[in-house]
Amino acid sequence: MKEKAAYLKGLIDGLGIDENTKEGKVIKAMSELLSEMAETVDSIDEDVTHAYDQINDLSEELEDLEADLYEEDDAEDEEEEDDSDDETEADDNADVAGEPYYEVACPACGKTVYVSEDDLDAGEAICPSCNVAFEVALADEDDDEAPEEPDDGPARYEVTCPACGATSVVDEEALLDGSADLAVHSIKDVPMVLPEGIVLGCVPQREICVDCLLSNRYASLDELPRGARVGTSSLRRQAQLLNLRPDLEILSLRGNVDTRLRKMKEGEYDAIVLASAGLKRLGLSADRMHHFEAASFVPAVGQGALGIECRGDDSEVLELLSRMEHRPTRICVEAERGFLAGLDGGCQVPIAGHAEMLDDDRFILDGLVAEVDGSVILREQQEGTAATARETGFALARHLLDKGGKDILDRLYAENR
Repeated sequence: MKEKAAYLKGLIDGLGIDENTKEGKVIKAMSELLSEMAETVDSIDEDVTHAYDQINDLSEELEDLEADLYEEDDAEDEEEEDDSDDETEADDNADVAGEPYYEVACPACGKTVYVSEDDLDAGEAICPSCNVAFEVALADEDDDEAPEEPDDGPARYEVTCPACGATSVVDEEALLDGSADLAVHSIKDVPMVLPEGIVLGCVPQREICVDCLLSNRYASLDELPRGARVGTSSLRRQAQLLNLRPDLEILSLRGNVDTRLRKMKEGEYDAIVLASAGLKRLGLSADRMHHFEAASFVPAVGQGALGIECRGDDSEVLELLSRMEHRPTRICVEAERGFLAGLDGGCQVPIAGHAEMLDDDRFILDGLVAEVDGSVILREQQEGTAATARETGFALARHLLDKGGKDILDRLYAENR
């Protein structure tokens, strides 16, 4: 176009055409129009070139992202292979341990260790994953959540497995000597009395705290047929299930969450009951799931809540943890733990406790003590305030003990000795 515009302009000059004549004006206008069109095309060419450059840059970025994605997929595949190896190793461990055995978490690496009766007799087990030896012992039935306080100081204490009653020794020296700054626990595993120098630095916001019925075919407790087989190792759940449905057959359910779900899906149980919080945190589910309401099926004390320990003199860590502190959860958990302590209870007796806030300061605590077969359910509620949370728990416990809870618990403890 530039060439044509120049040609027309040259035509005017070369032929001596007067620009003021009709022919000259037409040729001049055509020349100017072609010049403008040429400039417009040049501008478009620049824009197109810029667009192509941007597309090329985006293509390179996409290629980089795709490469990163493939690297992540490869890493996930490697992790899945590692997990598969770990499961195989755990299965081998279970075969070696024989029956009966207890499942506890290794205090060093956190992986499941199958503890045999021989290990309990010896007082020691060895983790096949990290080859660390640690002490094991059966919990005292009458105080299965209290910490062990050895003669050489409170640096080590026993944590009771809520399913089987076995304990693993947890070493607090990592916190006390500064090699670790905090320890995260399920709040139900945190002793009422902590080792000297260690505090419960933070109670984060509670996860969903109810229980969940899972099944391949049945969507609720009411849909289960008469005599249905329901799996649980919790006496609290067993008592409430049988109170609602005396016809059910309650069967022992052991293993980690994956194992329990697999057993249910393979048909060993018509349904199982697990904590909703654990399922949510692990991202696990079943074909049919029914989350109980706390009002109809009282959760365990501290269910769904976490507790983070740290050194009491570590102001920096305490300041960081304060940002995660959830005051309503702390108040409710304090009341529930006071209730459990007042009953001198643990996971080997059918006890339940759940608190909910009524406003910024007041809460209502729901407490339950039951016969294992569900034939007797003692249940009361009591209101309290944030300042008296622990005392409210103790008061409700005394009330239930006086109503017949003491007779039930004394008999159960005597039978378990």
